[in-house]
Amino acid sequence: AGTPGQTLDVEASIPQVVAALTSNRERVAQLVWRETPAPLPTLDDLAREINSYLMNFPGFAAAAVHDLQTGPEALVDADVSFSGMSTLKIGLVAALMQQLPNGIAAGDEESDLVGKWMDYALGESNNHAANQLLAHLGGGSVEAGAQRFTSFMRSLDFESTYMQSGYDAQVQLAEIPTPGNRRDDWDTNPDHNLQTTPAEMARMLAAIYECTQGRGRLLEVYPGDFTPGECETLLFYMSHDEFQEMIWAGLPRPNTAWIVHKHGFAYESHSDVALIWGPTGPYVLSIFLHRRGWMDWETSNTTMKSISRMVWNFFAFQQAQQASEPPPAMILQPPPGYAPIKGYIKVASTGYQ
Repeated sequence: AGTPGQTLDVEASIPQVVAALTSNRERVAQLVWRETPAPLPTLDDLAREINSYLMNFPGFAAAAVHDLQTGPEALVDADVSFSGMSTLKIGLVAALMQQLPNGIAAGDEESDLVGKWMDYALGESNNHAANQLLAHLGGGSVEAGAQRFTSFMRSLDFESTYMQSGYDAQVQLAEIPTPGNRRDDWDTNPDHNLQTTPAEMARMLAAIYECTQGRGRLLEVYPGDFTPGECETLLFYMSHDEFQEMIWAGLPRPNTAWIVHKHGFAYESHSDVALIWGPTGPYVLSIFLHRRGWMDWETSNTTMKSISRMVWNFFAFQQAQQASEPPPAMILQPPPGYAPIKGYIKVASTGYQ
């Protein structure tokens, strides 16, 4: 009987069988087998492994992986709506960049101020700075900025992502129906004012990266409003999120890892969305967790670190099997005239190990 991964070579085996049948001494025929290499695991296999791990999570967990080298995704309940939290700022800064005629330009007082707000909003998770960005987007009105942000996201086919107010709003508005919050299988009690899904935030960050390479959704929808350099500026600001737990801590060598990310916290939910330069090249990992009543830190951090390591190991196995080298990691450059608002930790994404 054959075994998985082996195929009988009939033509090569026939002479061995004939020799055994016609010999009065050597009556054993050694058949010829061809070894078939095992197929590489796919992102569907990875999704099954992540789902299997998350089945023991004491709440509801969802994840999305986007391989930026080959294009496919691994999705685990990733189209369910969650509170947007600070991870929604990834889309907010992209909406602002689309409105700036020359990006963050040196000597431009307006764009310099917007750049500082982006730095605070992404680097320090500063909600006041995020609200300033919304007000600027809305011509002085946070509410109008929220509407423009939502229109921007809808133009990119992100139907479950929206804002109705700024951050830390005191009034909860009526929820806007979306595909993500109208599901009847899971309910994460999302903030009515700020919502998104793990898949849409992963795709938003993937679109920003693809823009740096001169391709992707942002350039298709807004060909005259984005440049690769402007999208690189957004990733540069993201590199200032210095929180090195969650997805970051799950990488095998966190101190030298190439990663930019945006994490978010709410009372019942935690999230982290990261662009990582992995063993085969760049990929995006988006994880959102919900636990009714209170999302405790120990459970959240342990879960995210485990998924992060699982995804890294998946790409490391692919790299080892293919014996290939990943493309060189990009080095993010600050916008012209950039003035640091504080001293940031040195990270691989900006050329510091």
